[in-house]
Amino acid sequence: MSLFNQSQEELDDLKNIEAETDEPPSNRLTSPSVLRLIHDKNATADDDGSFNRMLVQQLMDFVPPHDDAELENKGQSDRFNITTGEGPVIKNEAVSAYLDIYTTPKAMVDIPLNPSVDENYAETWRAVLAEEFTKMERKNESSLATFLLLVDIYVNHGVAITYFDDPNTMEYSVAGLDHFKFPRNTGITSGKCELGTAEGEYTVAELWKKIEGSVDDGWDEEGVKQAIKELAVEADSNRWDNWEAIQRDMKANEMHLSGTCKPVEVIHGWVREANGEVSYYITTKSGLSKRQKDAGATERFLFKGDNYYENINQAMQIFCYSVGNGGKLYTVRGLGYLIYQICNAGDIMHNKMLDNARVGSSLMVQADNTDDIEDLQLIDFGGGIALPPTMRVVEQRFGQNINQSLIPAIETNQRILNRATGGIASGAMMLNNDNDRKTKLEVSSQLDYINKLNSFGVSLFYGPYESVMKEKVRRAFKVTQEDSVAKARVEEMKRKCMQRGVPEMIFDEIDFENVTVARIIGTGSRASRIMLMDQLGQRYSTWPAEGRKNFDYDYVLELGGADRAERYSGLPSQKKMPYDSKIAHLENLQMFEGDYLEPEDGENHLVHLSKHIPYLEDELEEVQEGQVDMIEWTTNHVQVYKHIVATLEITTVHETLEPELNDYKQRTQQAGEIVLNGIKMIKKAEREGTLNPEQAEGQGGAEDQTEEQKASQKTQREMQDAKMKHSQKLEQEMELHMLKLKQIKETGEQAMMMEAQKNLSKIAARDTDVQHEMRKARAKAI
Repeated sequence: MSLFNQSQEELDDLKNIEAETDEPPSNRLTSPSVLRLIHDKNATADDDGSFNRMLVQQLMDFVPPHDDAELENKGQSDRFNITTGEGPVIKNEAVSAYLDIYTTPKAMVDIPLNPSVDENYAETWRAVLAEEFTKMERKNESSLATFLLLVDIYVNHGVAITYFDDPNTMEYSVAGLDHFKFPRNTGITSGKCELGTAEGEYTVAELWKKIEGSVDDGWDEEGVKQAIKELAVEADSNRWDNWEAIQRDMKANEMHLSGTCKPVEVIHGWVREANGEVSYYITTKSGLSKRQKDAGATERFLFKGDNYYENINQAMQIFCYSVGNGGKLYTVRGLGYLIYQICNAGDIMHNKMLDNARVGSSLMVQADNTDDIEDLQLIDFGGGIALPPTMRVVEQRFGQNINQSLIPAIETNQRILNRATGGIASGAMMLNNDNDRKTKLEVSSQLDYINKLNSFGVSLFYGPYESVMKEKVRRAFKVTQEDSVAKARVEEMKRKCMQRGVPEMIFDEIDFENVTVARIIGTGSRASRIMLMDQLGQRYSTWPAEGRKNFDYDYVLELGGADRAERYSGLPSQKKMPYDSKIAHLENLQMFEGDYLEPEDGENHLVHLSKHIPYLEDELEEVQEGQVDMIEWTTNHVQVYKHIVATLEITTVHETLEPELNDYKQRTQQAGEIVLNGIKMIKKAEREGTLNPEQAEGQGGAEDQTEEQKASQKTQREMQDAKMKHSQKLEQEMELHMLKLKQIKETGEQAMMMEAQKNLSKIAARDTDVQHEMRKARAKAI
């Protein structure tokens, strides 16, 4: 059988539809050899692309344009062979624009909750979840490095892939087309990917830990043993088939064994099945050795996970710097590819210019014959140089007029480079020390020109990046991390969320499908963001107070970061205390005077309970210790207790708030025991006639009181009613006064803003007049 027919038969094993039954196969990939063959075939088809990526990477690694060995062979080793570094500078400038996506937002993601969560708390809880997740992400020392590696590959080569090689981790890995291989007709989005392979490696210790304990999680114990034994035979041929000896070595000193055995090179494979789920496989890159085949060994996958992921987005994301030709992955080119030839030409011309300068600035002498050249010796006598008598100085200087040849070519090359990079290479024009003042519109236009390529790239970056962060959030909150360090970070994040008031049950109420990443304005340029904020600020006076506060916070956030923004402007998104809180406070005061109030439907009962119960518990500890009279305390708080009990009877909450409601019930029950004991003491005092009128008033009076006592109590109640009404009137007047002060303050701020805008308009008009007068003066001078 020919090699072609054998390969074709193995490729047929990647099945689509059964010809006889018209049913899709349960698994399209059947053997490790098929996976290895597909990877090799796709890698061979990508040879030209791999060579081009190597040239681009050499440019970014400061490799000079000429081969030093070739110059040496031609006897031209003294020629300049350097690189100006223009390519790496442009690439780094483009990459830096993406850094703000990671560092600028206070919360990198928005984590919404299901609609069933109480809306009065959902906004606060989702903000806490997003902030604590962001803190956890930025605290991880490898997170920023991984992000920058992703951006560097994305910008430089045009295609970057993030992938999760383990379903039990939230950390993703990054690679480019140097490791990943796809069929040639694969599209530019992950959803169009039917099959993908990637190269990787494992140490002996890592493979051993995969099967240690024989947990049935997809790793094939026999397949891993085959790979480890094959490494052991290279390190020590006397024990290649003694698995027990290898096992003892790994348990005794796995670091030594990992040092003596080279890593196992593997191929990862992801295959989309007919039902849309993705199967995941790992096999060795080399396959079985001849010795293993002669021994009758059957090759097995190192790892086999049928229908391992629900969809391709849980496994990988493809980042494409452009849409390519026809939306095909292998037609996408990065910024490095766009500037390679231009930067290479610039390096060659700069070297020629330096060679010309070296030749033109050198002393040139001419010998009569070759013997004189061998005896050439210049004598430096301090004030000059003495030449041999057979040597004469060349009067006509050698060299080209670079002002007519190289300089125009270099300038033209720079203009082409500026055009190709969308203005990134022309950023120095913003630093030119022009005598002419530039208006905001002119500066804004220059910033837009410089950032137009970045704007395009950042816009395409956000789509797959949002999918990656969505999957990372899901894994952080839903998946138990196998890595102990990652597990500790997740547990700390959840603990801090709960310390800030988020119930543990809320972690199950996250709407993972609608998780979004925070998008910055200005596409990575701080100057562009501030310019846009200034333009938005022109409408400042028309906004409500809440909008102005949000704008102030965002502006300080751009200038000084999140910490300084909170320090100077506060938290604009911080949930304000509900009006029910103030109503509950007023109810406490009224019930303290002995009036009973019925709870009303439509109130936020949890907010009322959060104010009533602490008021009921006031001085409770002192009552138990005998420092406060129980009868007096009960008289003052009995109406509050009755109101709390009635409120608890009509309060219904979502299941996520049941722990909080149960806590209120328990605290009310504990306080109620003391209230009941106090009422018993009041009844006993009534029977014994030792209850004074003020204490009896809180219970509604006693039947055996005299007419004089009743009259006295009536007078006291009238005085207390008058006092309460006076207090309420004073409080209402104080609230009205504070409201007026607030309105006066807002009116003053609006007036100040209008005055500031008026002054800015005058300055702009004056600036225009000055520009006009300068143009007239120049015209006259011409």
